Amino acid sequence: MNVRFKSAVLLGLVLAAVSASAFQEDKPGGARFYNEQSQERVQQQQAFSGKMGVVGSVPESTADKAPSGSLNSSDAGDSFSNADSGKATKAMVAATKRVDEAKSQGSPFGLVAIIFGVLIGLALVAKTYLDKSVPVPRSLSSS
Repeated sequence: MNVRFKSAVLLGLVLAAVSASAFQEDKPGGARFYNEQSQERVQQQQAFSGKMGVVGSVPESTADKAPSGSLNSSDAGDSFSNADSGKATKAMVAATKRVDEAKSQGSPFGLVAIIFGVLIGLALVAKTYLDKSVPVPRSLSSS
């Protein structure tokens, strides 16, 4: 392998190792940090936390208040879906408009990424072509 390539890989590994280290920041002013506490200590601290009693009541038996009529009506689904169809249609039309607007605007980052990728590809093609067609200078070929 080429010495330059090995040096570049080593430099990259060193930079990756250095950039991965975490910075030790000072404690923010006025902040209080607590050590880990046992479950007993946490229970003592939470013993007087605000508690809310039961609100309202639930009847024991609700069978006597069942709705009258059949629950298996064949047209129940149709009447339920037709009751809200106007609002649902308006919401679907508005959502479709927003999606179409978002599609037409597109993302400029995608175009930038494509252009950047094409430029890198062209640079690699040019480098490969020049490596094959241009002779290596004598000062570099002896090393």
